[in-house]
Amino acid sequence: MYEHHTISKTKVSLIVLFLVGVCIGYDQLFVNRVTAQETPLSALTVESLSIINKIEALKLDNSILNDEAFMSLEDYSVLIEKEPVGRPNPFAPFTGQVSQPRGR
Repeated sequence: MYEHHTISKTKVSLIVLFLVGVCIGYDQLFVNRVTAQETPLSALTVESLSIINKIEALKLDNSILNDEAFMSLEDYSVLIEKEPVGRPNPFAPFTGQVSQPRGR
């Protein structure tokens, strides 16, 4: 009697697996059948291409770089000194002395 129950469980598992395979196959063959030629460009792609074309069409006048007012500008930048770097892994446990909790 136990074997009959196992066989029926196996049959049910195989039928369910077969049905899942049929559903996936149907979806791949008939539902998602869009070719690359039928796919329209997304709005984001069209907008991106439009922005790129506008940027490429810009003409910059660099004569301002040779202007006397520009040449008289002074550089007030400050050099930043190198600081020591912390631990390689800030999340690693500390090694060495272990401190005791306070108030105990």
